Amino acid sequence: MEHPEIAFGEDGEFVSVWVGQFASEEAVDAYTAEQYDEDRDDEPISPFAADIGLKFYDHDFMEVHFELGLSGKAAGAFAQHSYGDYSEAWAAAQRVSATEFDTVLLLYGYDHKRYPQRARQPQKVRFIGTYTCHLDSSK
Repeated sequence: MEHPEIAFGEDGEFVSVWVGQFASEEAVDAYTAEQYDEDRDDEPISPFAADIGLKFYDHDFMEVHFELGLSGKAAGAFAQHSYGDYSEAWAAAQRVSATEFDTVLLLYGYDHKRYPQRARQPQKVRFIGTYTCHLDSSK
């Protein structure tokens, strides 16, 4: 599958959310570790990018939270994240049978549902949905 170029922030006030089960912060760090090798310019920036079908994302538009037992907080697992109300995320996680997770990954300014890679089934994470967020803190 081709990895489209996405200009982050251009999708406006949206955030796309994934959850995963990694068992350690080191595993999450390895999954999201970015490579900037000139010899690998055609490859996705990280295992996370490859898994969700992207070549690149701007890490300034990304938020990752790991906590053992995070899914045990139910809707509270999403409550601490920036710029929005993710109260619907827990119900969405339940709909896609993603009720056991220790990591939440968010990409701001990006509406994953708009792009063809949405049909992709990632190996390590489950796409929960895209939500409205308020990146302008004056709102």
